[in-house]
Amino acid sequence: MLETSTSVREFKARQIVSHDADEQAATLCGWKQTYDQLTPGPFVGSLTELNFSATHLFCETTSHKLHQLCEIPDGAWWFGIPVGRDAAGSIHATPISTEVLAFRPGGCEFELLTPPDYSILGVVVNADALMRYAEQYCESTLRQIHTSNEIICIGAQRRHALSEMLQMILREGRSAADASGGAAQHNVETTIFATLVESGVLPTTRQKARHISSARRVQIASDARDFALANRDRAVGILELCGVLHVSRRTLQYCFEYAYDTTPQNYLRALRLNGVRRELSARERGSTTIHQVASSWGFWHMSQFAQDYRTLFGVLPSDTLLAGGGSAG
Repeated sequence: MLETSTSVREFKARQIVSHDADEQAATLCGWKQTYDQLTPGPFVGSLTELNFSATHLFCETTSHKLHQLCEIPDGAWWFGIPVGRDAAGSIHATPISTEVLAFRPGGCEFELLTPPDYSILGVVVNADALMRYAEQYCESTLRQIHTSNEIICIGAQRRHALSEMLQMILREGRSAADASGGAAQHNVETTIFATLVESGVLPTTRQKARHISSARRVQIASDARDFALANRDRAVGILELCGVLHVSRRTLQYCFEYAYDTTPQNYLRALRLNGVRRELSARERGSTTIHQVASSWGFWHMSQFAQDYRTLFGVLPSDTLLAGGGSAG
């Protein structure tokens, strides 16, 4: 088994390659697992994972058809998302189709049947931590997931968006352990919580929409801007804004479209990018790096940051910094 890892405080990032099904079964931290290989040939598996204080995100690949017996720790919830259109697999003989997630609570054994050349994203969260997050930032009334559920239907579009976001976090989140320490790690973990909640994994009771005056719409958008600036060192999520401002996601969307003619996500991203640009332009040569400034504005995904920066301003962050006399890096 080949393993590379990075650890800072409670954060751990690992990449592992295994050449035995039993060895692969033993790689997931905190899991009790038995893998039975059902098709012939040499086995190859891999695991890429991020471990936080209340969250475990991973992608597992396996080369052969497997029957898996699995169990996660008490107090946790597992959500499983097969990667690829044709790679459904099944949980207790129920197909994990493109519209659903697999789900199991901790403390009870479950069975997976996975086909050859299989990849699956997994998120294990502390159930209480996820519920606290959702209750703090959701205006709608939350209902507990029925622990007897083996699949959760969220629709193909939402599942695809969830899968893409989790894969991006898995690719880029490792840098949080090396570069920015605890603050960036907290941002990544919060992003995972927000991504799960916004995808609809928690059932809610919808509240009736209410009329909001034009002046109030402008005020809500302005308050959201002020809150984002007051917390500029992290990417403030839409759910958090909804909780702070006591409005629904739909209301927040309407307010930003009315006040700024764009979505909350686009406006807040542009707000932070403009802040980075001003700082890069004002810094003296050698006094800072791009990574330092970007991190201070809540950007931990550096490649996406650079792409967004160029899209908005037509130049790279390094161009702005060098023009202002700073040091790229």
